[in-house]
Amino acid sequence: MLDADDADHARAVAIARQIAAEKRPSFITNYIEVEAHALLLRKLGRSIAREWLLTGGLSVVRAMPRDEEHAKELLARYTDKDWTLCDAVSFAVMDSRRVRRAFTFDHHFRQYGRLADPHESPRRTPSGARAPERHVRRGSSRTPTAG
Repeated sequence: MLDADDADHARAVAIARQIAAEKRPSFITNYIEVEAHALLLRKLGRSIAREWLLTGGLSVVRAMPRDEEHAKELLARYTDKDWTLCDAVSFAVMDSRRVRRAFTFDHHFRQYGRLADPHESPRRTPSGARAPERHVRRGSSRTPTAG
C-alpha cells in the first residue's frame, strides 16, 4: 500500500480501509515482516523500508516451531503448488489461529482456500476447516499491504 504506482494500490487501500472501519483484528507473521521489508528495500529504498519496519501499525505474530513443521508438511503434501515456505508458514499460522481470510493479492492464498477480498464468500480450506473471521495481511509480489 506504500507504492501508489502498484497496479493493486487503489483496491488495496479500499480493502484496508474497510477492514479498519470494521475493526477486524489483523496481523502479519514474522515471516511476512521479513519478506515485506526486503521487498520495500528493493522497490522503494532503505528509508521507506526502515520507516515501515520501525513504525508498522500491525501486530506481528511469530510462527512457532509447530507452525514451521506444519508448513513443511503442507509443502510435502501439495506437490502441484509453487508455494513458498513463507506462504506455507502463513497458511500454518492461519490454521493454528483459525483465521480463514487473508488480505493479499497472492493467488497462492486462494489456492489454499483463503480469500483476499472481504466481500468474497468463504470457502473451505484443503483440510475442510472453516474458521472465525480474522484477517492476516499479506503483501503481493509487488507491494506489502501492511501499514
